[in-house]
Amino acid sequence: MFKDFDVAFQPIYRTGSDDIFGFEVLLRSDIPPTELFSRAKTVNDFHLLDRQSRSLASQNFHLSNSTLFLNSHPLTVLYDEYFHQDIYDLLHNNNVVVEITEQEIPDFGLLQYRIAQLREMGAHVALDDFGTGYTNFQTLRYIQPDFLKIDRSYIESLTTDLTSKQVTDFILRYATDLECQIVVEGIEDFDQLNYVSGNNVGYAQGYLLGVPVLSGEFRGTYC
Repeated sequence: MFKDFDVAFQPIYRTGSDDIFGFEVLLRSDIPPTELFSRAKTVNDFHLLDRQSRSLASQNFHLSNSTLFLNSHPLTVLYDEYFHQDIYDLLHNNNVVVEITEQEIPDFGLLQYRIAQLREMGAHVALDDFGTGYTNFQTLRYIQPDFLKIDRSYIESLTTDLTSKQVTDFILRYATDLECQIVVEGIEDFDQLNYVSGNNVGYAQGYLLGVPVLSGEFRGTYC
């Protein structure tokens, strides 16, 4: 079902500067990205996709002392027997942020235990696409992430939808109160960039700042 895997790396910038804080690892294949994970039907499918992402990131990321943001399905964090060892190996050369993706979490108690193990190794945890799907305030309370990634849908409508702006303002205040570091995704114009720069947002990501670069082009672009 899955073949021809590669990874792309998209930069995440510190707001208000030209400093790259890290890179999100994005799995690519012969299937369009929007369909790739939607075709996964079993726990083993999710484990396979996440393992491919970790393995290819390890093989193709050539920056020392940078930060890798790795998307990880909750079922992978909960049940993949190779997951924690792979993260430990990646930590030898880089900082690692495990991004918990926006999927249903069947066992919050076990997930808290797995996250504690990750933190003991030195990894950090992000909650991805906050405000959509299953990534709600209950999830935020249980996971207590180090980073909160706000879904791009809120940013896209900032200048045209007052409600979206009010909700985004509230999320930013709430995350700040919880001492979460904030990453805003989907920055595609200067109005959006100015908004995050003026609202206590630590990090920004999007096509305005840097497009995803496939592994074969990564060394020539960023190394």
